[in-house]
Amino acid sequence: MAHSLTLTPPPEEASRTRSPDGSDRGGGVLAGWPLLYIVPTRIGPTQSSELEEAIRNHDGLITSDAAVARIFVAKAGTRQRAEFELRCLGVETESAPLATKAPLPRKHHVEEKLARRPGKRRRLENKPVRSNNAPDEVINIDDSTTESESDRPGSAVKNVKPELANGTSEDQTSSKSGSLPWNSVDDQNRIWMVKLDWFRESLAEGKFNHLKDAIVYEGKRQSPKASQSKTVPLRPASQSETPRRKQPTLRPGEFREILERAKADARAASRGNASQYIRSLGPSRGRPSSHGALPFSSQQQSQTGKRAPQLVHQTTSEHDELVNGDVLDMPEWVAEGKMYACQRVTLPNPPNEPFLAELRKIKMARLLRGDEIGVRAYSTSIAALAAFPRPLKTTREVLALPGCDAKIAHLFREWRTNDGHIDEVDEIERDEQLQVLRVFYEIWGVGATTARELYDRGWRDLDDIIEYGWDTLSRVQQIGLKYYDDFQEKIPRQEVEFIAAKVVEHAKRVRDDGIECCIVGGYRRGKALSGDVDLILSHRDESQTLNLVRDVVISLEKEGWITHTLLLNLTSTKRDQKTLAFRPDGAGHGFDTLDKGLVVWQDIRYDQPGDGSSIKNPNIRRRVDIIISPWSTVGCAVVGWSGETTFQRDLRRYARKVKNWKFDSSGIRHRATGAVVDLEGVGGPSRTWLEAERKVFQGMGLAYREPWERCTG
Repeated sequence: MAHSLTLTPPPEEASRTRSPDGSDRGGGVLAGWPLLYIVPTRIGPTQSSELEEAIRNHDGLITSDAAVARIFVAKAGTRQRAEFELRCLGVETESAPLATKAPLPRKHHVEEKLARRPGKRRRLENKPVRSNNAPDEVINIDDSTTESESDRPGSAVKNVKPELANGTSEDQTSSKSGSLPWNSVDDQNRIWMVKLDWFRESLAEGKFNHLKDAIVYEGKRQSPKASQSKTVPLRPASQSETPRRKQPTLRPGEFREILERAKADARAASRGNASQYIRSLGPSRGRPSSHGALPFSSQQQSQTGKRAPQLVHQTTSEHDELVNGDVLDMPEWVAEGKMYACQRVTLPNPPNEPFLAELRKIKMARLLRGDEIGVRAYSTSIAALAAFPRPLKTTREVLALPGCDAKIAHLFREWRTNDGHIDEVDEIERDEQLQVLRVFYEIWGVGATTARELYDRGWRDLDDIIEYGWDTLSRVQQIGLKYYDDFQEKIPRQEVEFIAAKVVEHAKRVRDDGIECCIVGGYRRGKALSGDVDLILSHRDESQTLNLVRDVVISLEKEGWITHTLLLNLTSTKRDQKTLAFRPDGAGHGFDTLDKGLVVWQDIRYDQPGDGSSIKNPNIRRRVDIIISPWSTVGCAVVGWSGETTFQRDLRRYARKVKNWKFDSSGIRHRATGAVVDLEGVGGPSRTWLEAERKVFQGMGLAYREPWERCTG
């Protein structure tokens, strides 16, 4: 629970001079500590000011420059969050705890094998694939989150209680000068992040105990050269790099002045348009955001949807526009504070696509590096920018959009004034590791965490995985690797329609002519080319959809259209096709809960030689998802499979936050009672799946959005 600090030192201590090296300082509990930095994320200006005053009263040294600080005080409870906050502040580090741990043994000595490799590997087509009769693996894919893959068996590392440099275990340390790790290490590049609550409570008590639970992160600061050492140029040498601009620093006392100006702006904004109170401030100071951000870029919103003003550096032209008193002409959904992607129209090919393309590169880099918070933040910003109906002109327009803070505004200004380039994107494109991770990530069945694991084993291309790691892959990953090139090829609409018609033909063979089909995914959103084929089968007689996916897949396999079954899921049939039960503990159920078959498809039509000999089928392999829904909830299934990822994520968030419902492709349940919310049964059974889909939107209090209006990027 937050509380104020009212500790006051004796007058003689408060008046002592505090020099940067710690000499002539008082005897407070922070005397001798390195420079401290308060990470402002989720810490209000009032709390921050009180904490600064308490630190000074106890002879501590506080800085507003993260580049020179060694101890960071933050509201961070995990190492992952700590690393993210440091990246937000522009502090590049590598985890380096003082404890000495034995390195984990590598499963394969890849470097030695590569050195001894006699020549190029044999062709992949000659590598055996396990029999299609092997037990199918269940692939847990969740498109509504960026959930980590680290929970797989064998990923746990034995937890060894580390010892500090002086040989004392962490839970034995106290406030004695020699027992704190930062007082016994001279390396100025070593940094720590500690929990705010622990620091505040310890300061009030006058002693610092229980370091084991207090230190969230311990690492070493990296120089810019070290962090860019493993890079290769991907852009022609003729294209010169734009030099980085030196970021302004704050003069003594300016940090408090900024806080006071921010408070005044907030009061002024409450009486008028917040966009009229944007002040000029350099991009390297202030509150970090979930984008990795910049000055006081809080994304917190009130229940009315209004946000506090953002602080961002202005160009002269933007300042002139502000002084002239022009009022921003924003879309209705911005003026009304509608923050969910399902509440607004987002068309394909948005007018700000060039800028969005750069943001997607940053988002992908965040994903490959395991920054789940950053991925969600950039997804939200990209969705809002994609919905903006005209080309952006000023940072004020960017700041007015939900999910877009000062970080995004700075990136837009940099992109606009730097000929469509962003320094961070240029670094990403030069980063050799990210290029390799992206290739591995594109293997079907391999996520970002697995891609990093493959990289950490020393493998740098697909040939390395095939030659040295084939037996370590799951059957699904082996298939994804074998047909890697095929799966990269996009599918034209005509071919999507043919595949769907063939699936329906076989579904009617194993059932009757009452089978109905809706092609969803990118095809339904109007894409000319799709990455895979997603289609939903249903029947008015719900007994006909029980076990339907199994019978359809078997029929298509017998005729040769399906060559591999990646997943065959009968979870809906096993619960008698009822809406998924709500679990109050918040535990997830994985990716969708309908019956489905995820398969590899190959067209069996091709010409044979006229001489009586036969040739192998040369047609490309395709990825096809066959989903089965009972008719009573077909509207939820169609909604759940038609929008892009952020639209679907926000639809679930809207249902949870606004309606207190749990939305799932199998139906809707009330979170308080667990009862089924039957939106599609209103007015009798739906006559078409389109009518059922419209009932879902109407029942949730949302305007209906055409599938091509759900392109959130």
